[in-house]
Amino acid sequence: MPELNLENLGPDLHFQLCELAEEEGRSVEELVQSMLRHALEQRHQSHLATKLVNRFSESGLSDEETFEEVKGRQVREPKFDQ
Repeated sequence: MPELNLENLGPDLHFQLCELAEEEGRSVEELVQSMLRHALEQRHQSHLATKLVNRFSESGLSDEETFEEVKGRQVREPKFDQ
């Protein structure tokens, strides 16, 4: 089975990993594997705007029209009082 050795983690990072693993009731190895898996899964997930464009790509949008990603922007509640 492949093996991965991490060097130069630094004592603070190592301590935090050990502490988190203990809190979650698993080994540091299991914790790090889980973190790596999660990071790789996140890498392949599209943002909402990208998903919408792909979903409705055949609805008449031209290639020049784009949707801006809205990460980090505050969403305001719509008002329907008219």
